[in-house]
Amino acid sequence: MLQPDLSDSTLDTMIRRTRSLLLKFPEVLAVRCGKNLDPQNKWAFLLLSTSIRG
Repeated sequence: MLQPDLSDSTLDTMIRRTRSLLLKFPEVLAVRCGKNLDPQNKWAFLLLSTSIRG
């Protein structure tokens, strides 16, 4: 779980870095990611791998 006082800019940086790291794998064709809009949910951001080879 992430720190509760995490700034929006830090979260944006984490999302961008995670996405770019995942796309370096040849099996991963596309990644969808974004912030969680539901404040009751404990997860701050989400990642969806939309296409995986193999």
